[in-house]
Amino acid sequence: MNTGFVFGGPCVNVSHNVSSFVSTSSPSLTLSTPSRRVSSLIFMSTELPSTFSVLKSKGSFNTVLALVQKAKLPPLTSKYTLLFPSDAAFARLQPGTLEWIQSDPSRLSEFLKYMAIPNVSFKLSDLKGDGYLQPAYGESMPYSSLVGVTKFGKSKARAIPESSNIQTQSGYIHTLDSVLFPAHFKLPQLAAASSGFLPSLNVSVKRSTAETKRYVGASKNVTISGRKAMNLIEQKPFWMYGPPYNAAKQEEYEPISIAESKAFVDYQKLPQGTVKFVPDSVNSLELNPVSGMSKYIGNTKKLTGDGAISSYADKLPAGQ
Repeated sequence: MNTGFVFGGPCVNVSHNVSSFVSTSSPSLTLSTPSRRVSSLIFMSTELPSTFSVLKSKGSFNTVLALVQKAKLPPLTSKYTLLFPSDAAFARLQPGTLEWIQSDPSRLSEFLKYMAIPNVSFKLSDLKGDGYLQPAYGESMPYSSLVGVTKFGKSKARAIPESSNIQTQSGYIHTLDSVLFPAHFKLPQLAAASSGFLPSLNVSVKRSTAETKRYVGASKNVTISGRKAMNLIEQKPFWMYGPPYNAAKQEEYEPISIAESKAFVDYQKLPQGTVKFVPDSVNSLELNPVSGMSKYIGNTKKLTGDGAISSYADKLPAGQ
């Protein structure tokens, strides 16, 4: 069977079962229409516009049309579903990619045929869950359709619902937000990205300061959180904290944005009487990890020494 295609070719009078339009190589794809004999007015109606005229009238497929005309593919002889990127998707390609595709006629033909699904015409709503489609060229194309979001290919090119489900004489056209490539295409412009290249931060840090520790800590993937993750202080038992009562600055208790490295709040200067409280209950069943120091909010002075003990520690209730 001829798997090539151009647009505006002669229509073929088709009168087959609906099941004949389902690609035998993609068993996961089913059409919601019940199996029955359907007249050609539904699938290949001459009242529907040609694929070429539709794409030309839309104004957002100029790149695809230019590529098809340059490829000079043979006429369309069967039903197709076309997955075409918009002009905006082509514009997002790295410089030189489009020229590289056109530089080899066979490469251009393979590129275009990979966007065409022969012998089947489906709307986006016909795709459910995960499955595979068999393009006119290349390996099977995976697809995923979930809660109205449909993606095609290993690159997960997303179908744009507002500009998809365009019906023509040859089948449906769906618009993609990115360009699909066959798996064996090795784009030279993407060599750095495919090799796992990651940009580095060109910053010089002095790891001895709290600010640079906070910067480095915020840039690392960690499984712990808070002050210990930022390498700011030594981890002590929770009853030594009673946050924020032993923190002279906010950055010693809670790391702030690296964009405002100079900003801080002095928790030791809270006006007296600004915080009303109910004394903490020492009851393990309540799972209350706050120490008795909380009743001295607004009355504490700056911490003294390295033991993180308030100068009002002598006024704590017995046993605290």
